[in-house]
Amino acid sequence: MAENHATSNTTVNTADREKFDISLESPLGFNDIEQQMFVTSRSFCHRFVNPLFKAAYADYIGSIFTVDRQGVQQVVLYFDHKDHGDSITATTKQPTNDDGMVNETILNVRRYTNRVINGDRYYFTNEGKEGLDKFFMNFARKRGRDGSFKIDYGRVKTTTSLGGGLINQPGQQVTQVSFIDPVKIVETVFGTKTAEGHQLEYDVRIINSVQSQYAMMNGSSNLNYLLTIQRLDDNELNEVCGEIGIVGAGLDIVR
Repeated sequence: MAENHATSNTTVNTADREKFDISLESPLGFNDIEQQMFVTSRSFCHRFVNPLFKAAYADYIGSIFTVDRQGVQQVVLYFDHKDHGDSITATTKQPTNDDGMVNETILNVRRYTNRVINGDRYYFTNEGKEGLDKFFMNFARKRGRDGSFKIDYGRVKTTTSLGGGLINQPGQQVTQVSFIDPVKIVETVFGTKTAEGHQLEYDVRIINSVQSQYAMMNGSSNLNYLLTIQRLDDNELNEVCGEIGIVGAGLDIVR
């Protein structure tokens, strides 16, 4: 660090002397413990959510930031049911077990039966399950027979229809995936370690709703929220806590 010193003009008898000033040649660095940014929920989806999943899945359409009746804030993802060839997709239609059958009548009966039993269901691909797993909220998981907690796919995934927007225009059938954690989105986008290797913790909170006049006039039910994204440096916080005698929240394990 450069040497700190006070600067002054020692010629005190001249009328045009410089004003006495105390300053540093090189300001010190500011070791901030917490950083904060503000963003609307629509911008959150546009800037952080959509680029992440569009790059991963060919069937990805978009997302919304919403709050359910219990007050849980979450991101909801949407995937289309188009044929994307050999590209990686998050969802797939339940395949019909044709067993090499060539009799068209029998095939039609099997397909009809499958539609009656399963409906127009779409299921997660292996890539869909593996890629989305870490983004789900903890309560989207249930305990399996082996005691481990796994995603309750019947709860997080539904088939819905997006309105056509025009009279007599059919809606588009899509797969809706709920309970995506906004915090896990920002952890992936911004990272969980500093350049020095410090652990970073994030929090995403709603400050207020900022529904635009345009959305209100068009009867949109999706509110736009003003969000704050907070990032905390665990290492810096622990140092301060140690100086003032606050014990960390970890387990006091004797080693």
